[in-house]
Amino acid sequence: MLKTSEFLEKNMRNKLSFSIILLLTLNACLANNEPTISPNLDITPSSTFTSLPITSAPSVDCKFNNLDYPLSSQFTPIDGENAIAYSNSESAGGLALFFPDTESKTIIHQLGISGVDTSFAWSPTGTKIAFLHTKVIEGRMDSESYLMLADLSKGTICPLLDSSLSYTSTIQLFWSPDGKLITWSNNGSMSKLNLENGIIENFASNAYNFQWIDSNHIAFIQTTEEKLEHDLVIQSLDTQSTTIILSTSSTPFDFSFSPDNKWLVYSYSKQGELLQENYSNLINLTTGVETELGKGTFSYWSPNSQYLLGSRGYDGIYLIQPNLSNQVVSLDFFGCLYKETWSKDSMNFAISLCKDGTKKATVGIYNIEEMKLLESSIEIYSPVIPAWNSH
Repeated sequence: MLKTSEFLEKNMRNKLSFSIILLLTLNACLANNEPTISPNLDITPSSTFTSLPITSAPSVDCKFNNLDYPLSSQFTPIDGENAIAYSNSESAGGLALFFPDTESKTIIHQLGISGVDTSFAWSPTGTKIAFLHTKVIEGRMDSESYLMLADLSKGTICPLLDSSLSYTSTIQLFWSPDGKLITWSNNGSMSKLNLENGIIENFASNAYNFQWIDSNHIAFIQTTEEKLEHDLVIQSLDTQSTTIILSTSSTPFDFSFSPDNKWLVYSYSKQGELLQENYSNLINLTTGVETELGKGTFSYWSPNSQYLLGSRGYDGIYLIQPNLSNQVVSLDFFGCLYKETWSKDSMNFAISLCKDGTKKATVGIYNIEEMKLLESSIEIYSPVIPAWNSH
């Protein structure tokens, strides 16, 4: 099922020693690299718009953008604290915000053309949203997507690149913890956009499923043509050096470090009675104890690292409290989770409640204390999954 890199294979004999080596390796990677937040990134126009949302705006002169494409727009600046970004079914899939406290909504991206906004990623300051916009032609998603930026404090939306990305449903966007980079993976290539100078660089190939550890280190899965293993690696962006944390011959392979870097959960697949089935293990990086979680993929940590969400396919959503018994608890409902699913206080998470046979869904809010799911009246364009501003 799981085997380590050649170095680790020569230096360990059990799960405890593996976990201790993993912890020491991770700590060595992160030494003297405290993440910082830069709250005043000048990556959008200096003009502030106070007009109401409009369907077709003049082109906003975005920095680094020379794309002649009618997607730029303006809206009334808004405070996005505790907001959930979603794809609004009432505006052809345009970006909108849902505020659970007041159960109100605000449509940000009024599309004059048919299209869908997806892959929402909140900036570390919680004032900007990076997302992808994909045209819909005759009811089908186009083959190209455009990297967009919504600045809630300035009321602007515009493309960030002067070219499009090849559309795949697996593209996810991630901000670096200091807010200076936006990264994404597409067709096995991992790219980063420097928001200070507009330079785009590819920094890894044959890679997928990545996560920022701090502002200089990023973890991802990488494969090679020479071998069938899938390596979990941590790369330093400054030195381009890469450290292999663990390897597996199974696929697909996923992982997630907890926000406090004290836990690592990873999933792998193995042959079941009929099909390949996903399983997950949880490693306590402080004690070195590894726990088998059984079937399912778990990768959605709460901001306080106290809760871990996952799914077992069509068997529903499951919750784990790693600091307690690691017991896997079924929440008795099915829905779609996303990387930014938790509220800032870690007491609620958002979920897409899909409607069978339709392209519409509703936003559901699950409260941890009450152990209760509340279905909102907000309809979203399915299968686009909402993203909570947890910053």
